[in-house]
Amino acid sequence: MNRYKRQLYILVMLCIVSIQSVIGQSSYIFHHLETSDGLSNNSVRTILRDSYGFLWIGTESGLNRYDGYGFKIYTTHVGVSNALISNDIIGLQEDGLGNIWVDFGYTYMAYKRDKDSFLSDFKQLLLDLGIQSDQNCKVFVDKKHNLWVLNKRTIFVRNIQKKTTYSFKLKMPLDEARSTNISDNGEYIYAIQRSGVCWQLNKKSGVQTPIELPDIFRKNQLNYNRIYADSHNGLWVYSDKDEQVFYRKDQNQGWKLIELKSEIKAQSNTITLAEDQNGQIWIGTDHKGLFIYNKAEERIINIIYNPWKHTCLASNNVSSVYIDNIGTAWIGHSKKGLSFYHESFQNFINIQHQECPDITTILEDHH
Repeated sequence: MNRYKRQLYILVMLCIVSIQSVIGQSSYIFHHLETSDGLSNNSVRTILRDSYGFLWIGTESGLNRYDGYGFKIYTTHVGVSNALISNDIIGLQEDGLGNIWVDFGYTYMAYKRDKDSFLSDFKQLLLDLGIQSDQNCKVFVDKKHNLWVLNKRTIFVRNIQKKTTYSFKLKMPLDEARSTNISDNGEYIYAIQRSGVCWQLNKKSGVQTPIELPDIFRKNQLNYNRIYADSHNGLWVYSDKDEQVFYRKDQNQGWKLIELKSEIKAQSNTITLAEDQNGQIWIGTDHKGLFIYNKAEERIINIIYNPWKHTCLASNNVSSVYIDNIGTAWIGHSKKGLSFYHESFQNFINIQHQECPDITTILEDHH
């Protein structure tokens, strides 16, 4: 390698490092899983790590169970009663009884681990737990793994630890239970409807209190509104057809617009939110990749796809974000499979040359 080639090589490496530092990707090293690794489809909609350590991945073409080495794929089978009724998986939750609730958008199935099969008559399963369910009910599992079923006027709760079932009457009925988005922070359940109606419910007393939202949520009633409660009692609201994300630190403060600034100049929608073990909020969009918001420092970075870096995000289209209980961030993409990140990941660039195979000392000169 002559002097000029060596200088050019060093210049290129410095430019790459500088660009990565500017866009905030230098400390985020991602690995990837795709159909070439055994995933049934590269369009990932939802992710869950269960109590046994398996990773469940819902796609447009079936449900995948990943054990860290390979995939087991569950799909529909004509004439088989305990198989999936659809291959298009919208949501996944695990309750305290070990049931995995598979959401198809229009109905549910429950995965029974002891039989390695799926139960289509989920309403009978709920009845066995003392829970009545409407035709258009919403199933939700809270942070303590208790099972909640929201009907138009009544909420049923199964306390897994106490093995008891109780219910609350809603003073503010749900327009559409199925399209209502739910979150909780341990003390309260939060709900937001497509109409822009939002409320919190005290999990012990059942007291239902309305929450006033920014005007945009009352105007955009055709969108699916989303709510997320973080671990510090902060609330986040957004719509799946809009880029705007609003944050309320506590009940005594107003809503703050979180600006999602990116070097990518394109119309984008906010798709999903999740919180990592450091209290940072991960925001997934459909065109601008990931945003990570540090609440303590009020600082946001944008992580985007870089075609020159194999350890970057696999795509700027982020369809789901899931942080598991060991701190691994799993990022589902549309048509690009999975990216996953853990802060313990490290990346080293190895440089070797035949003229200097043995390195005994290193010095930086004045250049």
